[in-house]
Amino acid sequence: MWSNPVPVALAVQPVGAGVLLVRRAQDPGRGLWALPGGYLNPHEAPDDAAVRELQEETGVGGREPRLVAVMGGLRDNTVIIAYRMEPLTELDRLVTDSPEEVLDVQVFLLDELPLLAFSAHEEILAAVFQNP
Repeated sequence: MWSNPVPVALAVQPVGAGVLLVRRAQDPGRGLWALPGGYLNPHEAPDDAAVRELQEETGVGGREPRLVAVMGGLRDNTVIIAYRMEPLTELDRLVTDSPEEVLDVQVFLLDELPLLAFSAHEEILAAVFQNP
């Protein structure tokens, strides 16, 4: 029996001196903060999935996704594919189209990040913002 890893696309959306995060409504990590993202749909390109997930979870339309990380999810048999979106200076609205997945959406300053649900998200943020 095959147990291939499942691909997950993440969006790193810089906003001014901060980054956009979502508070998870589901386990694992219910109530904790994370990068917007989720599983790829059938026949969907990972960069398209990252843009779609960002829109669904935050109401923000991602632009010009740039690959920043590919890593294995050690705990859950996933492959994480993370994209940095074109930075934004301000946001018109933050609203989720996925209330069953996201409790809240917020921009956090990079030096004031909350506890994140996944260590992989911490690693990705550290790598992206140490080498912008």
